[in-house]
Amino acid sequence: MPLMDGGFEAMNRETDLQLAHDAIPATLMMLEGMTVEDPGNVQLRIYLAQGFYGYSYSFVEQTSAERAVASCTHAAWKHSKAALTSQRFGLDPKTHPFSFR
Repeated sequence: MPLMDGGFEAMNRETDLQLAHDAIPATLMMLEGMTVEDPGNVQLRIYLAQGFYGYSYSFVEQTSAERAVASCTHAAWKHSKAALTSQRFGLDPKTHPFSFR
């Protein structure tokens, strides 16, 4: 997804932290909506996992550790899990010896 690659690169280079703080939630919600239309899109799921993780620990954790943990858990279980299972990575170490723990 070349357009998304450029967007993530631009956000990572953004020096105006208030602009980034204000823009990231809307971007994440737009990407969440895109997964409704294309739930099997692995790259989109990876972008979401990275986005939620980065936003949580860059901005949310400063004001609410509980919200940061909830956001990262959402990213890990919803998007990372979907991306991994779609690529046939097992998530159960008993049945898939190469699972991530």
